Amino acid sequence: MVDFSQRIREITKTIAPLLWGFFWWFASWRTNRTLVRRSKSRTGIYSEHDCRSQGFSLILREITNITLHFCGVLICYTEQMKIIAIRLHDGQDLLEEIQRLVAKHEVQAGVVLSAVGSLKTSNIRVPVIDGKVKYITPANLEIDSLQGTVSKNGCHLHIVVSDAEGKVSGGHMKEGCVIRTTCELVIGVLDRLSFNREPDEQTGFDELTVSSVN
Repeated sequence: MVDFSQRIREITKTIAPLLWGFFWWFASWRTNRTLVRRSKSRTGIYSEHDCRSQGFSLILREITNITLHFCGVLICYTEQMKIIAIRLHDGQDLLEEIQRLVAKHEVQAGVVLSAVGSLKTSNIRVPVIDGKVKYITPANLEIDSLQGTVSKNGCHLHIVVSDAEGKVSGGHMKEGCVIRTTCELVIGVLDRLSFNREPDEQTGFDELTVSSVN
């Protein structure tokens, strides 16, 4: 089956620069001809032909602007990011549900756009200092922020939460962050990229690698 949206993207990307180049060249050429005729005029009075030429050039410039705007909008529309939006429920593990979602939708590369909700328990890794790994486990929390990269090949997510006293903490989200009441999750999918995780000798962790997908 032909991917119609993909075909539209390819055609638009080909046509847009050609239209831009043609209209801009033609408008400039007409304007230059008008300026040459003006410079040759002994009386300094523009002929009717010059006025028509100048008007035509201005019209072409307007057409150029409209064409560029239209093509830009069309390209943006056809390149629109795919979205996965879901409401997660009380008792679900936030990280496990994100991993399940990206596996279900076969997401090669994506980002967390928004996550609003609360946690009853948490398991957050704070910065590793001198090789010492430490976790914090505050409870009864609001999810203030969640961001990171997601892929069926691995996820890297950081979370910021606040407790009933307004105390804020955050770090690397691990399994054990269990939802309390709800979590409204939105993930953006990047179709033209692929995220992978490979060991990095310098950091000692599996780090992100990015590749293009045709």
